[in-house]
Amino acid sequence: MADASTAAIAFRNLSDAGTILASSSLTLTPPATLKDPHIARKWRGKNGDTEYIATSALAGFDTVLLRGVNLTEAGTYRVRVSSVDTSGQAGDLYDSGSMTGLDPIYGTLLVLLPALMTGIVRIDLTEPGAAYIEAGRLFVGPRSQFNINFAWGWSERWIDRSQETESRGGQTYIDEDVTYRCWSMNFEFMSGAFRYGVVQDLDRLIGTKADFLMITNPESDNLGRDSLWGRVKQVSPIVQPQIYVDALGGFTKSFEIYERL
Repeated sequence: MADASTAAIAFRNLSDAGTILASSSLTLTPPATLKDPHIARKWRGKNGDTEYIATSALAGFDTVLLRGVNLTEAGTYRVRVSSVDTSGQAGDLYDSGSMTGLDPIYGTLLVLLPALMTGIVRIDLTEPGAAYIEAGRLFVGPRSQFNINFAWGWSERWIDRSQETESRGGQTYIDEDVTYRCWSMNFEFMSGAFRYGVVQDLDRLIGTKADFLMITNPESDNLGRDSLWGRVKQVSPIVQPQIYVDALGGFTKSFEIYERL
């Protein structure tokens, strides 16, 4: 059995096939925008500093992610899962209660449910004094935890898209642009069950064309920092190394994940 802090992955986004509702929205920023893979294309409400979003009934999920949300550490959020009402307010299956402390550097609201659930997901958002609430991408789906964690030698870097121009006089001018993260990691001991049951579906269904979630530490007190919503630019092979230890795992798999903006 995997340790509770072992990395986890999620890629089957049930909310993309369902309906997403919101307490309010502007004409050009409807809640359906939360299905757009580009985080910068946002749903935006018009009720000021308090809004909510809710899904239609979904089956078999334990992970709720909202990317590109403009809450600060002073903001509050609440995630509920309901089976008895269409608004999601009952929270009979799950209720996180009012929570604070979302890290604005990462703009990621991530809640890991204790078990697979079937119901309506509702996310309440409040940012005191804000002119509006907005978010860029919703994920509701199941996650899978690696049986053994990624190996030493992993790396994280920030990619800066700013462009440098040098003038005839030798002065340097910078056209500032956005930055985003890139993670590189290798799982050296992957079980056959995880290979066939999870990773091959990830490579086949998601490949380089769609986004997925990697969580390096599900027990982190800053899940925004320790998770990455992104995509790979090349699907790496699943490798059977020369040393095959079936008790630990027989396959290796590497990832280079680029954050979606």
